[in-house]
Amino acid sequence: MKKILVMTSVFIFLNPFLINAEYDPIKLGDAAGAYLASAYYLHELKDTPCQYLPFKKYSSIDSINSIVRDIYSSLNGKDKNKFYSFIESKNLKKTAQNDFVAGYNKLLNKIELDKNTACGMVFGMYLQQYSEHRKKWKDAKKLYSK
Repeated sequence: MKKILVMTSVFIFLNPFLINAEYDPIKLGDAAGAYLASAYYLHELKDTPCQYLPFKKYSSIDSINSIVRDIYSSLNGKDKNKFYSFIESKNLKKTAQNDFVAGYNKLLNKIELDKNTACGMVFGMYLQQYSEHRKKWKDAKKLYSK
């Protein structure tokens, strides 16, 4: 009986998902920023040379508004204000478009890929990043939100 009690205690101690972690705005902010940025990259395809890609086919990609609401609801009062100020001060849409086009042009010109291959590679990379960042955000929200 003591062995079971000790093993259970050790398991609970070592498993961070069973322990309520303290609110951590830094860890939340890191995960939220990566998630939001990766979603912006995918949503801004419509204003790039790769606008023909079947973005709408990927219904698992959350809308920017739903992501912002999710992040906002996970923050405390003063961090909500900081987040809102950040969103207002940055032109995330333009940054996403510029970064996407830069990656596309690098593949197109330096590696000499055709337009369709370059678009597919950049889209695939951003789709993979989105999936990873979304998972990291969900985990951080469970562990570090208010």
